[in-house]
Amino acid sequence: MAARHLIIGGGTAGINAIRTIREEERERSEITLVSAERPYSRMVLPYFLDRSIAESHVYTATPRILAEWGVKAHVGRRATSLDPKGSVVTLDDGKEVQVLRGELLLEGSGQLALGRSAREGAADIITFERDRRAIYRVA
Repeated sequence: MAARHLIIGGGTAGINAIRTIREEERERSEITLVSAERPYSRMVLPYFLDRSIAESHVYTATPRILAEWGVKAHVGRRATSLDPKGSVVTLDDGKEVQVLRGELLLEGSGQLALGRSAREGAADIITFERDRRAIYRVA
């Protein structure tokens, strides 16, 4: 049976993990991406803010690219719980994603939706979607 990889977070680390898995694997594995937002690069935000690049250049993997890579994408979803013993992650829509063999990568502070008690005292979670709305309000 081929390995299964679950990537939680569509930021630079998550997309680079997917790209690296595809480049290095000998046997095609199953890759699932769970990302609250469309995959994007925070490193190019200054260029977007000063209008050196268009918003489309902020995003790092389109649905077409993810499909070409054979990634099962759950964009717009958050992981709400993780059962490491059962190797199951539950998404905010109730769907369960199981990883039997392979790896789990949690990337980004906002990808795992934590309860209020777990988040108290934590730094504010910044996402491009929130920042984009603020940018367009003042632009």
